[in-house]
Amino acid sequence: MTSKATNSRTRTSNVASINLRHVETEPRKKPTIKPPSTQLPILVKSAAEGQLGELGTVANQLFQEAKLQLEQSGNIKSTIKETVIECLSSLYTIVMRLGS
Repeated sequence: MTSKATNSRTRTSNVASINLRHVETEPRKKPTIKPPSTQLPILVKSAAEGQLGELGTVANQLFQEAKLQLEQSGNIKSTIKETVIECLSSLYTIVMRLGS
């Protein structure tokens, strides 16, 4: 019985603490976000006051700009983005049908 008591006292603990620190080899690159087109105010004005024959082109440019900005946004659920893009596409289709 004495030998068991002696063995338990002489054993060392197998527990050790290790501190790990994550170091990134290169900094994370933020995706480049394209700012709204500088042509946007002109397009909006053209949509309201422009020639009827140009509305199809203006509608397409506005649709593409809105789609690009939505796709770049990271804070909106993908289902909402898809719905908005689908609605914009449908509005563009309506404009094109009215123009022809």
